[in-house]
Amino acid sequence: MSGYTYDIKTSKKDNGSTISLSACHVIYSIINLFLSTFLVAHIHSLTDNIYDYAIKVGLYQIVTYAVMTISYFLFSLWVDRSNRIWCYRVANLFSTALVVITVFWGDKLAQLVVLAGALNGLTHGAYYASYNVLKQEMVSRNSMDNYAVIISVIGKIVSVVFPLVLGALLSVSSISQVAIYVLVLSAILFGVTFFVKAKRPAESGFSIKEYISDLKARPKVAKKIKFIYIICCFYGFTSVLSMLLTMNIMSMEGLGSTFSLGIVTSVCSGLSIVLLLLVGRFTKCGKRIWLFVVSALLPILGVVLFITLPNMYTLIAYNVCIAVGDSINATILDIYRNKNLKEAGLYQGIAEHQCIVESIFGVIRCISFGLLIGMGASKSKLLLDIGFVVFVALYSMTSVLLMIYEKKDTQEKQKEKMEKVVVSKWAGRIDRRNK
Repeated sequence: MSGYTYDIKTSKKDNGSTISLSACHVIYSIINLFLSTFLVAHIHSLTDNIYDYAIKVGLYQIVTYAVMTISYFLFSLWVDRSNRIWCYRVANLFSTALVVITVFWGDKLAQLVVLAGALNGLTHGAYYASYNVLKQEMVSRNSMDNYAVIISVIGKIVSVVFPLVLGALLSVSSISQVAIYVLVLSAILFGVTFFVKAKRPAESGFSIKEYISDLKARPKVAKKIKFIYIICCFYGFTSVLSMLLTMNIMSMEGLGSTFSLGIVTSVCSGLSIVLLLLVGRFTKCGKRIWLFVVSALLPILGVVLFITLPNMYTLIAYNVCIAVGDSINATILDIYRNKNLKEAGLYQGIAEHQCIVESIFGVIRCISFGLLIGMGASKSKLLLDIGFVVFVALYSMTSVLLMIYEKKDTQEKQKEKMEKVVVSKWAGRIDRRNK
């Protein structure tokens, strides 16, 4: 990265380009929902009980995240040494190809769990290697807070509306016809990418070794970035929670006839949208300790209630609790993950920073799903319940660490602001005396 001068103007792209990137991400989220729904459904259809489900889906997820971590690193080399928007377009072509494979050979692909996970991981690795860099470069640090909230809200809306639309389409159309609609979305997505303006900074290159050296040369910045990486370790456990919940629902006899998880998911997504808007509008950095405390305690309370008294009402309570916690954690972590590096002026390390974050997520997810496979192999419901509580507790540490990070960060910024005021006053006095 020596001799690499990052043009700061590229971090404040025109609004049209940023909006186009946002639109692309929303369309990709819809396509990804289609893929994940049908792939996991095919794999689920091959299992007889929750323990086989844990092993097969757990293996699928391990391969997905392992391949995603490797492909993310490889595509990061391309992204930082070429035009990142073309990498983004190629990633979307991968996604389209996987749609076709899933529609016509989904049942056979589900039997080849390792291959299914590898294709899914390759697609995600290529996509996020380019998207994360584009987002951090194009969205200014002053608007990152609003951007993160808006993207989270849109994501929640998609998670509510798309399953309903998909269900309605499947009731009047075949899966192949629905796939055609998804392919049309893929074509639209590819077209919209041409409205995303991105230019490779001169002499840019990808080197994690040099990025770490740059951090070591700035101890205060390095300390903040490392803290974010520690938070990411705990947030990585969130991926295994939905699978554990599904397994518990599968073990609850008679629930299917009186309960729809889809309805509860939609209600919780609606609650998350309202919460995100309220957090974005009425809370300020350094003055929301209570918010982090609530988001840390609610998931633990919800899972303990659900495991102790498994019924429809405690299941609803758990979903509400986890929805509140995850809305806060995911959005605020996304803000600091993309904001702090730019505040430190380390624009040249964006690709390396994002690669390290995704690698942390990948490793933690592989470990958590590996443990889940072990629990499934043990065929012990008690062990699964204990694991569920432990994973939720580990995930809840995200809120605690975010609270500590935000408090320290706010204090440091206030201190720096006061120092600048003092220096400015002394400079003014000296100028007046010289006159």
